[in-house]
This record gives sequence, C-alpha cells and structure tokens, in this order.
Amino acid sequence: MDNHNRAGLSVLGIVVVALIVSFGMVDAPRTSTSFMRDFGSQWPAAVYSSVQFLYIGAVVAITGFTCFRFRGEMAKPYFRVAFVFIGLGCALAVVLVLAVLGMDVLHLMGELEAMRRLSYVYDAAEVGAMVFLCVGLALPPVARRLERRSDARAAAVLVERLAGPWDRITSERSEIRLNLAQLRSTATMPPSADCIGCWWRSRTPCSWTRTLPKY
Repeated sequence: MDNHNRAGLSVLGIVVVALIVSFGMVDAPRTSTSFMRDFGSQWPAAVYSSVQFLYIGAVVAITGFTCFRFRGEMAKPYFRVAFVFIGLGCALAVVLVLAVLGMDVLHLMGELEAMRRLSYVYDAAEVGAMVFLCVGLALPPVARRLERRSDARAAAVLVERLAGPWDRITSERSEIRLNLAQLRSTATMPPSADCIGCWWRSRTPCSWTRTLPKY
C-alpha cells in the first residue's frame, strides 16, 4: 500500500472517530428529523456537522480539480463535456459545504435570522450540485449507447451498399473457377479415335490436340 492510500485511510479513520465521539456527546433527549435545526446550538452537534461536511468538501474539491485538469485529455467530446458538468457540480458542492459551515457558526452564535438567509444559498447550491453531478455522470453511458446505435446503423448501410458489388465479384470469380476446371478436365481427358484421325489427316488441331506438347 502506497503513502497516498495510507494517508487517505488515516484521514477517513480520524473522521469516523470524530463523528462517533461528537455525535455521542450531543444532548438529544428525543429523536429528530431535523437534527441540526433542533440541536445545532450545541458544540458537539456543530463539530459533528462540521467534520462531516469538511470531509465531503475535501473529497468533492479534489474530484472537481481532477475533472477540470484532465478534461482536455479525454478522446471523446462527450467525456470532456461530462467532466465539465461534474467539475461544476463539485464546485457547487464546495459552496454548499461553506454554507453549512457558516450556518453551524451562526447557529452557535444565536444568529438565527442570518442562518435562515444563508440557508437559501445552501438550498440553491444543493439543487445545482445534484443537477450538474447527475448530468455529468449520466452523459457518458447515454452517449456511448447512442454512439453504438449510430455505428450499427452505419454498418448496416455499408453492408447493404457493398452487397451488390460483392455478389458480382464473387459470381465472376466462381465463373472463372468453373472455366479453369473445365479446361483442366478437357486437358486430362483421353483422346478419342476421331480426334487422332482428324489430326493425322488434316493436321488441324482439335480441342484435344491443342493440348498436346509441341516437339
């Protein structure tokens, strides 16, 4: 295992431990479907949310940077377009992470009105990130399927156009083979008495005597 994999696993382990510890320290006497809205004013809850989204932000930031860096090296145009969409989705995901961190801080400070205003940025970034990421990830397989269908139609048209010339060429070659076979059979056929007499009387070669060797 190389150093990059070890570092990645180490960071992931630290994140998992921090999430477990911070979540266990949250004073939550009841279950909630809006965890941060109900318990976000507590430090453990803010740490839990911040650690989680910081890790997500680092992952999507690296992914977006990689897409923008290597998109020009893709051979297919739809791969380049897909990388652009994924990169934009990752950029909006980073904006979403920053909005979450800002809302966590504002919630701890008791600035609920400012937190609600910042939540509009969070909502817009979430929708935009999901749309761009979904389009970018779905574009290559859809484009490959359309490309295969186009290639299949083009191949069918070429086969149809070549069928006529191919049939003519193969028929001519078969006729040539038949003619050669007939010549060989004539050359190897034993002479009849009429052929020998014809040749002896008139010295005019017939079909068989033409095949006799010249001395």
